Amino acid sequence: MVNDTAYTKDGLHVHTDGCYLFDTPGLQLFNCTAQSPDAINSQGEIEGATKLVDAFKVLNDIRSEEPETFDFFLNTPLKWFHIENNVHVKTWERVIAVDPDGESLRQFRYNCYDLSPIDYLAEDEMESYYRHTEILNKYLRMKKYISFMKMNVGEMIIIDNHRVCHGRTAFTGKLSFFVPSTFPLLIEYIGFRNMMGCYMGRDDWLSRYRSLSGKFNLRND
Repeated sequence: MVNDTAYTKDGLHVHTDGCYLFDTPGLQLFNCTAQSPDAINSQGEIEGATKLVDAFKVLNDIRSEEPETFDFFLNTPLKWFHIENNVHVKTWERVIAVDPDGESLRQFRYNCYDLSPIDYLAEDEMESYYRHTEILNKYLRMKKYISFMKMNVGEMIIIDNHRVCHGRTAFTGKLSFFVPSTFPLLIEYIGFRNMMGCYMGRDDWLSRYRSLSGKFNLRND
């Protein structure tokens, strides 16, 4: 039994992590320690491939092509939450955050697995929510925005969790048989694919970036 879809072999829709935290992770590191075979899953995709999406590119296109959807997620706070043993975190935040100039994108916060029940919106807002959510998910699933990466064991990637969405294609597990002292026989799936990960706060890495920019003539913004 797992309490997080990340610990299954199912495909995952692209998302950002920690939407239920006030201070969402800045950088996310993935290190591949085990990988599924090069097979094709039932959706016609390579099994166990990482999916990456530049959310800022998606948002700029939505702002141009579906301005009402962009404005809805810019102006409507949503409730995000996570509950497990001795942990109950939640926050109200907008999907899209912009800089003080009102134009430059600052953060994309979206994870359909972290949303609380949408029982706090008025009836007209509820209708808008479902309509605009369908449009947002349609864009995030467009193949033209998705980069597929089948990581090899030992490879590592680092992504900006405020900008880059990640997900994965479904993969095959292997059967593990466990015979307890009492019946019945337990059968469970253990996935071939495994990623080790960690986070770094946004202030930490931006501080280091700025401190190094003067020494190495890097762009300092």
